[in-house]
Amino acid sequence: MLNVLYQLYANWFSSETGPNERLQIQPQPQPQPQPQPNTSTALLNANIGKITGHANNCGVHCILHFIHDGLLKGTLDNYLATPNYQLLLAKIQQHTFNGKTAVKWQDIKQFLRQNPNPIEHEYLFGKAYRHFLCEILNQDANYKEAKLIAYFIPDVIVQALESQSSLSKTHPYFEFLNQQIIEFNSSKQTIEQFLTTQEQVITTYWQNFGFYQFIEQLKGNSMLSSDELTNCAQALSIKLDIYYGQQFQLISNNLNSCETTLGPLNLINLHHNHFEWLIENSTVANKHNQYYQQPRPNKSQLLTKVKDYTLAFPQSSNPVLVNATAVAIEPLTSRKNKQLKQAALRTQKPTGKVDKAKNKKKPS
Repeated sequence: MLNVLYQLYANWFSSETGPNERLQIQPQPQPQPQPQPNTSTALLNANIGKITGHANNCGVHCILHFIHDGLLKGTLDNYLATPNYQLLLAKIQQHTFNGKTAVKWQDIKQFLRQNPNPIEHEYLFGKAYRHFLCEILNQDANYKEAKLIAYFIPDVIVQALESQSSLSKTHPYFEFLNQQIIEFNSSKQTIEQFLTTQEQVITTYWQNFGFYQFIEQLKGNSMLSSDELTNCAQALSIKLDIYYGQQFQLISNNLNSCETTLGPLNLINLHHNHFEWLIENSTVANKHNQYYQQPRPNKSQLLTKVKDYTLAFPQSSNPVLVNATAVAIEPLTSRKNKQLKQAALRTQKPTGKVDKAKNKKKPS
Protein backbone atom coordinates (compact mmCIF):
# COMPACT_ATOMS: atom_id res chain seq x y z
CA MET A 1 0.00 0.00 0.00
CA LEU A 2 2.91 2.35 0.67
CA ASN A 3 3.88 2.35 -3.01
CA VAL A 4 0.39 3.41 -3.94
CA LEU A 5 0.43 6.15 -1.32
CA TYR A 6 3.87 7.40 -2.40
CA GLN A 7 2.64 7.69 -5.99
CA LEU A 8 -0.48 9.48 -4.82
CA TYR A 9 1.55 11.92 -2.74
CA ALA A 10 3.94 12.56 -5.63
CA ASN A 11 1.07 13.31 -7.99
CA TRP A 12 -0.59 15.47 -5.37
CA PHE A 13 2.36 17.65 -4.49
CA SER A 14 3.55 18.02 -8.09
CA SER A 15 0.14 19.32 -9.19
CA GLU A 16 0.15 22.90 -10.38
CA THR A 17 -3.49 23.35 -9.50
CA GLY A 18 -4.93 24.30 -6.14
CA PRO A 19 -6.67 21.89 -3.76
CA ASN A 20 -10.12 22.82 -5.02
CA GLU A 21 -9.14 22.19 -8.63
CA ARG A 22 -7.67 18.73 -8.19
CA LEU A 23 -9.73 15.96 -9.69
CA GLN A 24 -11.12 13.40 -7.27
CA ILE A 25 -10.00 9.89 -8.17
CA GLN A 26 -12.87 7.47 -8.69
CA PRO A 27 -13.17 4.42 -6.40
CA GLN A 28 -12.16 2.03 -9.16
CA PRO A 29 -9.82 2.66 -12.10
CA GLN A 30 -11.66 3.63 -15.25
CA PRO A 31 -10.39 3.64 -18.83
CA GLN A 32 -10.14 7.02 -20.49
CA PRO A 33 -13.36 7.85 -22.37
CA GLN A 34 -13.03 6.69 -25.95
CA PRO A 35 -15.47 7.18 -28.83
CA GLN A 36 -17.38 3.98 -29.48
CA PRO A 37 -17.38 3.33 -33.23
CA ASN A 38 -19.58 0.26 -32.80
CA THR A 39 -22.33 2.08 -30.96
CA SER A 40 -25.61 0.80 -32.39
CA THR A 41 -27.71 3.02 -34.60
CA ALA A 42 -30.62 2.40 -32.24
CA LEU A 43 -28.62 3.81 -29.34
CA LEU A 44 -27.42 6.82 -31.34
CA ASN A 45 -31.06 7.53 -32.19
CA ALA A 46 -32.29 6.79 -28.69
CA ASN A 47 -34.58 9.17 -26.89
CA ILE A 48 -33.53 10.71 -23.61
CA GLY A 49 -35.84 9.76 -20.78
CA LYS A 50 -36.12 12.73 -18.47
CA ILE A 51 -35.06 12.32 -14.85
CA THR A 52 -35.36 14.74 -11.96
CA GLY A 53 -32.33 15.60 -9.85
CA HIS A 54 -34.37 15.39 -6.64
CA ALA A 55 -31.99 14.78 -3.69
CA ASN A 56 -29.10 14.35 -6.18
CA ASN A 57 -30.56 10.93 -6.98
CA CYS A 58 -30.72 11.15 -10.78
CA GLY A 59 -28.57 8.05 -11.35
CA VAL A 60 -30.51 6.06 -8.75
CA HIS A 61 -33.76 7.23 -10.34
CA CYS A 62 -32.67 5.70 -13.65
CA ILE A 63 -32.08 2.36 -11.94
CA LEU A 64 -35.41 2.43 -10.09
CA HIS A 65 -37.32 3.15 -13.33
CA PHE A 66 -35.60 0.16 -14.93
CA ILE A 67 -36.53 -2.03 -11.95
CA HIS A 68 -40.13 -0.81 -11.86
CA ASP A 69 -40.50 -1.38 -15.60
CA GLY A 70 -39.21 -4.94 -15.12
CA LEU A 71 -41.58 -5.52 -12.21
CA LEU A 72 -44.60 -4.56 -14.29
CA LYS A 73 -43.46 -6.59 -17.31
CA GLY A 74 -42.59 -9.65 -15.22
CA THR A 75 -38.99 -9.82 -16.41
CA LEU A 76 -37.71 -9.66 -12.81
CA ASP A 77 -39.83 -12.47 -11.41
CA ASN A 78 -36.91 -14.93 -11.29
CA TYR A 79 -34.78 -12.44 -9.33
CA LEU A 80 -37.19 -11.22 -6.65
CA ALA A 81 -36.40 -14.02 -4.18
CA THR A 82 -32.62 -13.52 -4.40
CA PRO A 83 -30.84 -11.98 -1.39
CA ASN A 84 -30.11 -8.55 -2.85
CA TYR A 85 -33.63 -8.10 -4.21
CA GLN A 86 -34.94 -9.09 -0.78
CA LEU A 87 -32.63 -6.47 0.71
CA LEU A 88 -34.02 -3.89 -1.72
CA LEU A 89 -37.54 -4.92 -0.71
CA ALA A 90 -36.60 -4.40 2.94
CA LYS A 91 -35.36 -0.88 2.18
CA ILE A 92 -38.58 -0.07 0.28
CA GLN A 93 -40.65 -1.41 3.17
CA GLN A 94 -38.68 0.75 5.58
CA HIS A 95 -38.34 4.03 3.70
CA THR A 96 -41.37 4.08 1.38
CA PHE A 97 -44.06 2.07 3.15
CA ASN A 98 -43.43 3.19 6.74
CA GLY A 99 -41.78 -0.02 7.92
CA LYS A 100 -44.68 -2.31 7.00
CA THR A 101 -43.01 -5.64 6.28
CA ALA A 102 -46.31 -7.10 5.07
CA VAL A 103 -45.84 -5.11 1.84
CA LYS A 104 -44.40 -7.54 -0.72
CA TRP A 105 -43.27 -7.26 -4.33
CA GLN A 106 -46.78 -8.06 -5.59
CA ASP A 107 -48.16 -5.16 -3.56
CA ILE A 108 -45.51 -2.83 -4.97
CA LYS A 109 -46.50 -3.88 -8.50
CA GLN A 110 -50.10 -2.99 -7.70
CA PHE A 111 -49.06 0.37 -6.26
CA LEU A 112 -47.06 1.18 -9.40
CA ARG A 113 -50.01 0.29 -11.65
CA GLN A 114 -52.31 2.53 -9.64
CA ASN A 115 -49.76 5.35 -9.58
CA PRO A 116 -47.94 5.41 -12.95
CA ASN A 117 -46.34 8.85 -12.59
CA PRO A 118 -42.53 8.26 -12.72
CA ILE A 119 -41.80 11.54 -10.91
CA GLU A 120 -43.83 10.29 -7.96
CA HIS A 121 -41.77 7.10 -8.04
CA GLU A 122 -38.57 9.15 -7.82
CA TYR A 123 -39.81 11.12 -4.82
CA LEU A 124 -41.22 8.09 -3.00
CA PHE A 125 -38.69 5.34 -3.78
CA GLY A 126 -35.44 7.27 -4.33
CA LYS A 127 -34.41 7.22 -0.67
CA ALA A 128 -34.95 3.46 -0.40
CA TYR A 129 -32.80 2.80 -3.48
CA ARG A 130 -30.03 5.10 -2.21
CA HIS A 131 -29.99 3.28 1.14
CA PHE A 132 -29.80 -0.02 -0.73
CA LEU A 133 -26.82 1.31 -2.70
CA CYS A 134 -25.10 2.37 0.54
CA GLU A 135 -25.65 -1.07 2.02
CA ILE A 136 -23.98 -2.67 -1.01
CA LEU A 137 -21.03 -0.27 -0.82
CA ASN A 138 -20.66 -0.92 2.90
CA GLN A 139 -19.84 -4.60 2.28
CA ASP A 140 -17.41 -3.88 -0.59
CA ALA A 141 -13.84 -4.16 0.77
CA ASN A 142 -12.32 -2.88 -2.48
CA TYR A 143 -14.52 0.22 -2.41
CA LYS A 144 -13.57 0.83 1.22
CA GLU A 145 -9.84 0.65 0.41
CA ALA A 146 -10.21 2.80 -2.69
CA LYS A 147 -12.04 5.53 -0.80
CA LEU A 148 -9.25 5.63 1.79
CA ILE A 149 -6.64 6.27 -0.91
CA ALA A 150 -8.67 8.38 -3.32
CA TYR A 151 -10.87 10.38 -0.97
CA PHE A 152 -10.00 10.33 2.73
CA ILE A 153 -6.24 10.95 2.46
CA PRO A 154 -6.13 13.63 -0.30
CA ASP A 155 -9.52 15.31 0.11
CA VAL A 156 -9.81 15.21 3.90
CA ILE A 157 -6.43 14.71 5.62
CA VAL A 158 -4.22 16.65 3.19
CA GLN A 159 -6.63 19.56 2.84
CA ALA A 160 -6.96 19.85 6.62
CA LEU A 161 -3.18 19.90 7.05
CA GLU A 162 -2.76 22.42 4.22
CA SER A 163 -5.46 24.84 5.31
CA GLN A 164 -4.72 24.73 9.06
CA SER A 165 -8.08 26.39 9.54
CA SER A 166 -10.33 25.72 12.51
CA LEU A 167 -12.87 22.98 11.84
CA SER A 168 -16.54 23.13 12.66
CA LYS A 169 -17.62 20.74 15.38
CA THR A 170 -20.22 19.42 12.97
CA HIS A 171 -17.46 18.16 10.64
CA PRO A 172 -17.83 14.36 10.44
CA TYR A 173 -14.14 13.84 11.27
CA PHE A 174 -13.73 16.81 13.64
CA GLU A 175 -11.88 15.18 16.57
CA PHE A 176 -9.57 13.05 14.44
CA LEU A 177 -8.55 15.92 12.14
CA ASN A 178 -7.91 18.28 15.03
CA GLN A 179 -5.61 15.69 16.60
CA GLN A 180 -3.80 15.19 13.28
CA ILE A 181 -3.24 18.93 12.86
CA ILE A 182 -1.79 19.18 16.39
CA GLU A 183 0.56 16.24 15.84
CA PHE A 184 1.58 17.51 12.41
CA ASN A 185 2.50 20.96 13.74
CA SER A 186 4.58 19.47 16.54
CA SER A 187 6.32 16.97 14.24
CA LYS A 188 8.11 19.63 12.11
CA GLN A 189 7.71 17.28 9.15
CA THR A 190 6.50 17.91 5.64
CA ILE A 191 2.97 16.75 4.89
CA GLU A 192 4.34 13.88 2.81
CA GLN A 193 6.61 12.71 5.65
CA PHE A 194 3.83 13.05 8.20
CA LEU A 195 1.38 11.01 6.13
CA THR A 196 3.95 8.24 5.80
CA THR A 197 4.56 8.04 9.55
CA GLN A 198 0.82 8.22 10.29
CA GLU A 199 -0.23 5.61 7.75
CA GLN A 200 -1.24 2.98 10.32
CA VAL A 201 -3.13 5.48 12.49
CA ILE A 202 -5.03 6.90 9.50
CA THR A 203 -5.82 3.44 8.14
CA THR A 204 -7.05 2.19 11.51
CA TYR A 205 -9.29 5.20 11.94
CA TRP A 206 -10.78 4.79 8.46
CA GLN A 207 -11.36 1.05 8.89
CA ASN A 208 -12.95 1.35 12.34
CA PHE A 209 -14.87 4.60 12.11
CA GLY A 210 -14.24 6.92 9.19
CA PHE A 211 -15.67 4.72 6.45
CA TYR A 212 -18.90 4.11 8.34
CA GLN A 213 -19.27 7.85 8.88
CA PHE A 214 -18.69 8.31 5.14
CA ILE A 215 -21.46 5.79 4.35
CA GLU A 216 -23.82 7.62 6.71
CA GLN A 217 -23.05 10.87 4.86
CA LEU A 218 -23.65 9.13 1.52
CA LYS A 219 -27.16 8.24 2.64
CA GLY A 220 -27.98 11.94 2.42
CA ASN A 221 -27.90 14.06 -0.73
CA SER A 222 -24.28 13.55 -1.84
CA MET A 223 -23.55 13.31 -5.55
CA LEU A 224 -23.11 9.71 -6.70
CA SER A 225 -20.34 8.64 -9.07
CA SER A 226 -20.63 6.33 -12.05
CA ASP A 227 -18.71 3.68 -10.08
CA GLU A 228 -21.19 3.78 -7.23
CA LEU A 229 -24.10 3.44 -9.66
CA THR A 230 -22.30 0.55 -11.36
CA ASN A 231 -21.92 -1.26 -8.02
CA CYS A 232 -25.64 -0.80 -7.37
CA ALA A 233 -26.59 -2.14 -10.81
CA GLN A 234 -24.21 -5.08 -10.45
CA ALA A 235 -25.84 -6.08 -7.16
CA LEU A 236 -29.18 -6.20 -9.00
CA SER A 237 -27.75 -8.19 -11.95
CA ILE A 238 -28.24 -5.27 -14.33
CA LYS A 239 -25.89 -4.65 -17.25
CA LEU A 240 -25.24 -0.91 -16.95
CA ASP A 241 -23.52 1.23 -19.60
CA ILE A 242 -22.87 4.92 -18.92
CA TYR A 243 -22.08 7.28 -21.79
CA TYR A 244 -20.81 10.84 -21.79
CA GLY A 245 -21.59 13.69 -24.16
CA GLN A 246 -23.05 13.85 -27.64
CA GLN A 247 -20.38 11.48 -29.00
CA PHE A 248 -21.56 8.65 -26.71
CA GLN A 249 -18.19 8.02 -25.11
CA LEU A 250 -18.45 4.94 -22.92
CA ILE A 251 -17.08 5.86 -19.49
CA SER A 252 -18.32 2.98 -17.34
CA ASN A 253 -19.77 -0.47 -17.79
CA ASN A 254 -20.11 -3.74 -15.88
CA LEU A 255 -20.29 -6.06 -18.88
CA ASN A 256 -18.43 -8.91 -17.16
CA SER A 257 -19.50 -8.16 -13.60
CA CYS A 258 -22.19 -10.80 -13.16
CA GLU A 259 -23.01 -14.14 -14.71
CA THR A 260 -26.64 -13.36 -15.46
CA THR A 261 -27.59 -9.84 -16.47
CA LEU A 262 -30.73 -7.87 -17.09
CA GLY A 263 -30.71 -5.03 -19.52
CA PRO A 264 -28.82 -3.33 -20.85
CA LEU A 265 -29.64 -0.13 -18.98
CA ASN A 266 -28.04 2.81 -20.83
CA LEU A 267 -27.43 6.13 -19.10
CA ILE A 268 -26.14 9.39 -20.55
CA ASN A 269 -24.26 12.11 -18.68
CA LEU A 270 -24.64 15.22 -20.80
CA HIS A 271 -23.85 17.99 -18.33
CA HIS A 272 -23.06 18.75 -14.68
CA ASN A 273 -22.93 15.09 -13.66
CA HIS A 274 -26.66 14.71 -14.29
CA PHE A 275 -27.61 11.23 -15.47
CA GLU A 276 -30.56 10.55 -17.75
CA TRP A 277 -32.05 7.40 -19.24
CA LEU A 278 -31.47 6.41 -22.88
CA ILE A 279 -34.66 4.79 -24.19
CA GLU A 280 -34.55 3.20 -27.63
CA ASN A 281 -38.33 2.82 -27.98
CA SER A 282 -39.79 6.25 -28.79
CA THR A 283 -43.29 5.25 -27.62
CA VAL A 284 -41.95 4.24 -24.21
CA ALA A 285 -39.89 7.43 -24.04
CA ASN A 286 -42.85 9.67 -24.87
CA LYS A 287 -45.05 7.92 -22.32
CA HIS A 288 -42.34 8.39 -19.69
CA ASN A 289 -41.57 12.03 -20.54
CA GLN A 290 -45.16 13.29 -20.64
CA TYR A 291 -45.26 13.45 -16.84
CA TYR A 292 -42.24 15.78 -16.71
CA GLN A 293 -44.26 18.56 -18.36
CA GLN A 294 -46.49 18.68 -15.28
CA PRO A 295 -45.84 20.54 -12.00
CA ARG A 296 -43.69 18.71 -9.47
CA PRO A 297 -45.69 16.60 -7.01
CA ASN A 298 -46.52 17.78 -3.53
CA LYS A 299 -44.57 15.68 -1.04
CA SER A 300 -47.26 15.74 1.67
CA GLN A 301 -49.87 14.57 -0.83
CA LEU A 302 -47.57 11.74 -1.91
CA LEU A 303 -47.07 10.63 1.69
CA THR A 304 -50.83 10.67 2.21
CA LYS A 305 -51.23 8.51 -0.89
CA VAL A 306 -48.75 5.94 0.49
CA LYS A 307 -50.40 6.05 3.92
CA ASP A 308 -53.82 5.40 2.41
CA TYR A 309 -52.44 2.50 0.39
CA THR A 310 -50.80 0.84 3.40
CA LEU A 311 -53.78 1.15 5.79
CA ALA A 312 -54.83 -2.39 4.90
CA PHE A 313 -51.45 -3.78 5.91
CA PRO A 314 -50.70 -4.65 9.55
CA GLN A 315 -48.13 -2.46 11.26
CA SER A 316 -44.85 -4.25 11.97
CA SER A 317 -43.92 -4.57 15.62
CA ASN A 318 -40.33 -5.55 14.81
CA PRO A 319 -37.69 -3.79 12.66
CA VAL A 320 -37.23 -4.92 9.08
CA LEU A 321 -35.12 -8.07 8.95
CA VAL A 322 -33.92 -9.74 5.79
CA ASN A 323 -31.64 -12.66 5.02
CA ALA A 324 -29.43 -10.87 2.49
CA THR A 325 -25.80 -11.01 1.46
CA ALA A 326 -25.25 -7.32 2.20
CA VAL A 327 -24.32 -6.59 5.80
CA ALA A 328 -26.32 -3.84 7.47
CA ILE A 329 -24.47 -0.94 9.09
CA GLU A 330 -24.99 -1.38 12.79
CA PRO A 331 -25.81 1.98 14.42
CA LEU A 332 -22.99 3.13 16.67
CA THR A 333 -23.89 4.12 20.20
CA SER A 334 -22.18 7.23 21.50
CA ARG A 335 -20.06 5.08 23.85
CA LYS A 336 -18.96 2.73 21.08
CA ASN A 337 -18.39 5.72 18.80
CA LYS A 338 -16.07 7.29 21.38
CA GLN A 339 -14.18 4.03 21.88
CA LEU A 340 -13.54 3.67 18.15
CA LYS A 341 -12.26 7.23 17.88
CA GLN A 342 -9.94 6.78 20.86
CA ALA A 343 -8.58 3.52 19.43
CA ALA A 344 -7.90 5.15 16.09
CA LEU A 345 -6.15 8.15 17.62
CA ARG A 346 -3.98 6.04 19.93
CA THR A 347 -0.38 5.64 18.73
CA GLN A 348 1.75 2.52 19.03
CA LYS A 349 3.74 4.00 21.94
CA PRO A 350 2.84 2.58 25.39
CA THR A 351 1.11 5.18 27.54
CA GLY A 352 1.96 3.58 30.87
CA LYS A 353 -1.62 4.06 32.01
CA VAL A 354 -3.59 1.25 33.57
CA ASP A 355 -6.94 0.46 32.08
CA LYS A 356 -9.06 0.69 35.22
CA ALA A 357 -12.10 -0.65 33.42
CA LYS A 358 -10.42 -4.04 33.03
CA ASN A 359 -9.77 -4.25 36.80
CA LYS A 360 -13.38 -3.64 37.73
CA LYS A 361 -15.28 -6.70 38.83
CA LYS A 362 -18.33 -7.56 36.84
CA PRO A 363 -21.55 -7.51 38.85
CA SER A 364 -22.63 -10.98 39.88
